[in-house]
Amino acid sequence: MIKEYIFFIVILFSFSCGNVQNDAETNSNSEAQQELAEATNPKTEQTDTEPKVIVPKAVYSEDVVYFTEAKGTFLNKLVGRYHDYEQVLISSDDNICYSVVEQKDYNKDGYDELCVEIINGRGGNCCGNSLKIFSFNGEKFVSTDKYGWDWDGVEVRKENGKTVFIVETINAGYNADICQNKVETLVFEDFKLKVINVEEDEKVNAVLNFTSADYGAGFVEFDLDGDLIKDEISAEYWERWGVLTSVKIVFSNGDEFSFGDLQPKRVGVLNSKTKGHNDLVIDCDEIYKWNGNSYVAK
Repeated sequence: MIKEYIFFIVILFSFSCGNVQNDAETNSNSEAQQELAEATNPKTEQTDTEPKVIVPKAVYSEDVVYFTEAKGTFLNKLVGRYHDYEQVLISSDDNICYSVVEQKDYNKDGYDELCVEIINGRGGNCCGNSLKIFSFNGEKFVSTDKYGWDWDGVEVRKENGKTVFIVETINAGYNADICQNKVETLVFEDFKLKVINVEEDEKVNAVLNFTSADYGAGFVEFDLDGDLIKDEISAEYWERWGVLTSVKIVFSNGDEFSFGDLQPKRVGVLNSKTKGHNDLVIDCDEIYKWNGNSYVAK
């Protein structure tokens, strides 16, 4: 089989790759993506009639070529080619942004896979990224389902001689669910992503829960300090992120304790006590105990 070189051909236009999902106008991903392109890609000359073409360093493979294309900062089109056979893998009409993690032959079949992160926020800060792998099965290009909701980048590493993908799903964004965080280890087999290990949050049960999912009147009452008079736990609700803000406790004697910038989805009261005050659980499993003056994380 004739061996050829793979080139990523990135055509940059002055458009964005899709509707930005954002609370702010800027995103640090944009800067990082630009730095990556400048650091790894030799640039061609630009004329008034031709688009600016960036040709990254060639990567060896067997007859398979992936062509990437971008509008604005992020890639938004992907085409796979095997000899005379060509297949659109991501169309610019799909309104999908992505970045390339790496290109490598994971299953040792002679054809490189292309590992990408789907940028669900399209440059905004609403959403984590998802892992997806494209490959050629000898007849056509195929892809895995997209996987995860990772906020700080998918990790690729070797374990016991095998390439594994570490996806940390953090349940932030527009929802009020709790105990959804997990770290998953996956491998690429039979052209699919398979989970081989999962580390998940374990919910600490409480006798009383004040959650963003059941915000209600904005407060709950419970005798936290054992004086037989109910104290008040209150908060504001930020719908954009599904979290509680300005969380505070007002004790029956008028004393107040604020949780500051903490933005949980749950404040739970536990049966256990420290220094005469009920312990609290924040979100899924973070325990706060009374130290004589305030509640502190343990």
